[in-house]
Amino acid sequence: SVRSADVARFRDEQARVLSRNTANLGVKVLRACFNQAFKQGLLTRNPAAVVDELKQRGACKRRAFTLAELRRVLDAAKGSDWYGATLTSLYTSARLSDMARLTWRAIDLQQNTVAFVAKKTGGRMVVPLAKPLAEHLASLPSSDDPNAPLFPSLVKLRVSQLSDGFRSVLVEAGK
Repeated sequence: SVRSADVARFRDEQARVLSRNTANLGVKVLRACFNQAFKQGLLTRNPAAVVDELKQRGACKRRAFTLAELRRVLDAAKGSDWYGATLTSLYTSARLSDMARLTWRAIDLQQNTVAFVAKKTGGRMVVPLAKPLAEHLASLPSSDDPNAPLFPSLVKLRVSQLSDGFRSVLVEAGK
């Protein structure tokens, strides 16, 4: 009983709360599922086949932060786990979720490195610790447990919550 209009309505509802890419991906998944049901003779037609993907709006407007902007972001994050998390991401290029999952086991202050497996790619990263990051990590209260998180307030957050939290730091920094 699913009609093309239902699929289009689902796509539009997804686009209101998520990105257009995510909404389009939802339509592609439905298309594949309904296509399989059609091939098995469970449907007489694929209701998602005629639903167009949403067009993307303009080019990506992301750019690197300026030094002044980075200083404001770090100032806004000072005194919270976001300060260390921002430094970590800045100097290691770790994604928010990778940085939030870092434990003390990943840090080698003797070799001056941080090692982690990037969740998105599965690649093992071993990155030299930049002096500001090494100094910050050395100033944190360490744990006897090597599996203790570096940033306890961030470790249990979902990716969307991490994004929202960092966005709050950016707003505080006037960015």
